[in-house]
Amino acid sequence: MRRSRYLALLSLPALSVVAVLAASQERVSEAGSDAASAIAERVPSAEGVVTLYALDHLQYSFVFPTQSSGTIVQDGVVYNHAAQLDYGRIVPQQLTLGCSGGELGCLRDLGDLRHDETGFSSFAAIDCDGTELRWHPKATEFDGRIAGAIIPTDQPLRPSFSIAPEVGHIYVGRLRNVYQRFPGHADRSTLLVALRVLEHRPGAAITLRWKAFGVRSTDG
Repeated sequence: MRRSRYLALLSLPALSVVAVLAASQERVSEAGSDAASAIAERVPSAEGVVTLYALDHLQYSFVFPTQSSGTIVQDGVVYNHAAQLDYGRIVPQQLTLGCSGGELGCLRDLGDLRHDETGFSSFAAIDCDGTELRWHPKATEFDGRIAGAIIPTDQPLRPSFSIAPEVGHIYVGRLRNVYQRFPGHADRSTLLVALRVLEHRPGAAITLRWKAFGVRSTDG
């Protein structure tokens, strides 16, 4: 079908081809006006659950794009291997974002936000428009938040940004790589992240549901 359409275009005069392509682009733009579908199409994203163990040399840190440990063992020695999120090693009993050289991070505590009717965490409504985190445009109101509103992540970035986690709370932030692009996000040097603490045994382990969105940096 695509080949036959392509051959049909070749047989048209140049101006007709331009008109056909312009009309096609118009239809694409109209289809993309739905914010929910736009979010899904243009934002590289990932989500999952991870447990970090403060006393384990391979499982105390995490890398969002590869969804793997941030440390490796080589010749019997433990090395940092692009760790982005750390629990309990840099600051005891705290989460730290931006753990590797050239990375700057920040985290903001949104508290324990829940949907007014269902009682479920509002974490599910966190999305990204390609530049900033937003509450999903089709989500209903909860805790006074408005669907589609921006979720600010504009705290100053710094190396090894640490925060004391609380069970149920949602944390949002940015991770900026000043030297290179993130693996799996070739043209994107900033990750917007969202974390929800599912379980926390201080000094031992923490379980998080997380989301990460690769975006083009606006930090210069």
